Amino acid sequence: EPIERAPGIRGLSGTLRADESHGELNVDARDMAFELPRLFRDVLTADVVAGTVQWDLDDTGAFIFTDELRLEGDDGRASASARLHLPRDGSLPVLELSARGENLKVSSTGKYVPGHKLSKKTLAWFDRAFVDGRIASATFEMNGPVRLFPFRNDEGTFTATAKVENGALAYHDAWLPATDMDADVSFHNESMVARVGAASIGGLSTTNAIAEIKDFKEAELRISAETRGDVKAALDFLRASPLVATLREQLDQVEGEGALTADVKLLLPIKNMDARDVQVSARIANGTLTHASVTEPVRAINGTFAFRNALLARADLQGSWLSGPLNFTARLRDRASSELTATGRAQAPQLRALLNVPPQIAIGGAADWTLKTTLSVSEVEPSERRFHLSANLTDFALDLPAPLGKDVAERRMLDLDVSVDAQDRAVVRGELGDVRALLSLKREESGWQLDRGGVRIDGQPASVPSHRGLRIEGSIDRFVLDDWLALRGSGKESGKPLSHYLQAANVRVGTFELFGYRWSDLRGVLQATPSGWRVDVDGPDASGQVLIPESFTGSVPLRVAMEHLMLKKAPRDDRPHREDTQTDPRKLPALDVHVMDLHMGARSLGAFVLSASRVPDGVRFDEIRI
Repeated sequence: EPIERAPGIRGLSGTLRADESHGELNVDARDMAFELPRLFRDVLTADVVAGTVQWDLDDTGAFIFTDELRLEGDDGRASASARLHLPRDGSLPVLELSARGENLKVSSTGKYVPGHKLSKKTLAWFDRAFVDGRIASATFEMNGPVRLFPFRNDEGTFTATAKVENGALAYHDAWLPATDMDADVSFHNESMVARVGAASIGGLSTTNAIAEIKDFKEAELRISAETRGDVKAALDFLRASPLVATLREQLDQVEGEGALTADVKLLLPIKNMDARDVQVSARIANGTLTHASVTEPVRAINGTFAFRNALLARADLQGSWLSGPLNFTARLRDRASSELTATGRAQAPQLRALLNVPPQIAIGGAADWTLKTTLSVSEVEPSERRFHLSANLTDFALDLPAPLGKDVAERRMLDLDVSVDAQDRAVVRGELGDVRALLSLKREESGWQLDRGGVRIDGQPASVPSHRGLRIEGSIDRFVLDDWLALRGSGKESGKPLSHYLQAANVRVGTFELFGYRWSDLRGVLQATPSGWRVDVDGPDASGQVLIPESFTGSVPLRVAMEHLMLKKAPRDDRPHREDTQTDPRKLPALDVHVMDLHMGARSLGAFVLSASRVPDGVRFDEIRI
């Protein structure tokens, strides 16, 4: 058993010859164990130990030496020669050791690390880092005072080399290990360098890698490597890394493919892995990225990008999206944030699919767009994320009634500012011509839904109403309700009715048109009801109330109760540019009309009552009374 500084030995056998000045031990042992707790944490064992150990004693001290000592065991084979001087004057013992090994186990490395010289965290890293592999050959040279190892001030020399084949290194317990590793590892005094010819990390191939610890006391592992692989393998690597804590939302929804090359630099403080520094400079060729919530993938991605830890620090990427060119750049703002800018040109058919534009709304041409946002990483969760989208719609056609519709070559800009907070709520501020919008959205299981919002159609700032849904305000020169009603579709679409969203309106219209008739200088106040809308109107041509059903093909009639109503045909030259078709009577609603004072042009008709019900071929007039 070991006693203080003296080692413990079990299973030693051989022949001993000694006198007062000289001794010789011919060792021929089987299943020998060597134990020295102050230096090695494990009991070192060998199946076979053979060789000759000699010593000389004189007035200066003791000299212990061997020209060859052979060891064989589960950890491999080794042979060594050594000279140890133990001075009588109290000066430090000096060891000169030379050893060779072959067919050694990489996983046994931790056993032979001097435990009294390294911190607990560094020793723990040695225990888990060297996972598997074979050391085809190794050398070990030491010359100096043992107690001053590892000779930081050059009091002696210590060198060791190892040629590793098919090794596995778990350099960080939260990252995928390096496997299939061929490396040349060298130690010099307090430092270590591993030069890796080839290795695999997940689905990525690594070449020309260097892993270095300059001083085991500081225990900072620095790794540089050239990596090649597929974008998919790189995403899988990130999902299995500590960076997923910051990037989880994006990584969970993104898939990709394409060739990827990268230069990787890692600084891993073994005593404090949370203080790691990760730098990746990468190039992608002919890549494709898909996002779970976006119908159109980004294709033909080429260019470069760089990460600093979880922050996208730089990017210059080109690709194709929405059948148009895409450019993406990223630039650092400070150590914790970067500015991202994407520009592109989107074609109308792809925009229809992306935005799920209803089939009854025709769009055409293309739009140039720019999206900007700031990406931040910090220990504190950001309170909100901001995005700014601007689009030049000059080459884009939108077949909507005024004030939203436009023709190709008509200059119009769209600007959207979006703020998303940590509680899955968003605020959208938008401008399109004279239309201003302020919308509050919330994310539900089915996606983003409108909570409430305000729209102004006169260029004035919009405000959010206190009630749920959408409120429209302002003044407009001309409003053709026929065109807007035509956008309701077939009525067979799934989802919530239009009245769920359009809750209120208070507008003044210079010219209002419906069913081919025109009213001037009309003010309308709209309020949603369980079955549609109630509209109170007031103006020189009309005054009263209209109840508009959600569906014209249902059983609820369109109810009109007017104090006075003047019917004037809209001149055909002033009719909207939308397709001029005859009204299909099967699409007319049931009617319940009461007018106290009706005028048809210049003719006064007095009180008017009309009742009509729906039949398969259209409507049946049940009562007409003047």
